[in-house]
Amino acid sequence: MKPMMSKRAAASKARKSGSDQFRFFCNECGKERMHYVSDTKCVFCAKQRSKREAEKRRNDPEARKKRSDAVRKLYHQDIGRSREDQAAKQWRKATGAERMHAWYPEEQEAMRAVYAGLIEAKRGDEPDKKLKTFRQQGDHLIPKVGKGVIDGEEKIVVNGLHTFANLAPLSAVLNQQKGSDFTPDSCRYQMPANRHPGGAWDRELTAAERKHVEELWTEEGVPIEGSLRTHRDILDRDAKAYEEHVRKTYGMEISVDPSWFECRVSPEWKTLEALPGLGFAEEPDEETVGAFADLLSHEIQQMQSGEAAE
Repeated sequence: MKPMMSKRAAASKARKSGSDQFRFFCNECGKERMHYVSDTKCVFCAKQRSKREAEKRRNDPEARKKRSDAVRKLYHQDIGRSREDQAAKQWRKATGAERMHAWYPEEQEAMRAVYAGLIEAKRGDEPDKKLKTFRQQGDHLIPKVGKGVIDGEEKIVVNGLHTFANLAPLSAVLNQQKGSDFTPDSCRYQMPANRHPGGAWDRELTAAERKHVEELWTEEGVPIEGSLRTHRDILDRDAKAYEEHVRKTYGMEISVDPSWFECRVSPEWKTLEALPGLGFAEEPDEETVGAFADLLSHEIQQMQSGEAAE
């Protein structure tokens, strides 16, 4: 009696005839069914196995979270890529450049992450007018086509590059109001990206920042030293983000002078006096903090009730 053809031989025969499936007896389900030529597995059993695994994933919270995280990551990668690609096209059109600068490919991943993280005016997948004021855009700190006054006339004085150092999330409303002015003397983020004197993260206050710190003390009772620490911490956060980008992208370490972190109160500030009754003479006690939290909660509830009534 001629021996029965093996499953592998049956698959080979089907492959030669141009078929992607062949009929054979399945030991798993005990019936003669179609099998895949590629891996010789039973088509019916493979589909049943896939259904069981899908059901298991649906009922497993950890598996659902893992899949949700993967989908969210892919979404942000795609939206970051599409937003950044569009921004690059707009930059070339505005500046008249035929191509991007030489180190642009090295910067793309970091810039895509910035664009992916922008806040959208949506609740779920639907636009929400109430969130419109929170919508963000990618702002070129130095405008793509920056204008300044030369000899009494407004002229184009600079072209801001499409780079990580020149990119920041900004409220869409403020970005549209910002215009294309190039004023590095008063806008620190239009200065070079470093912590040195004259840089974007120079710890020394600009004239406008100095005035604001003085007003916080004399009109609101906010201690000058506290304002200086807050100012330093904000600059340090932004500087670290750029320095980390440089380290990861270019393999360069940027050292920071320890004296940069010092907060010094100018002698003339010590003569300024706050209006009486401003600020806390000492740390507020737990009862005061609780009363303030209750008041704030009540105000929020009233605002929400008003919005619901509208």
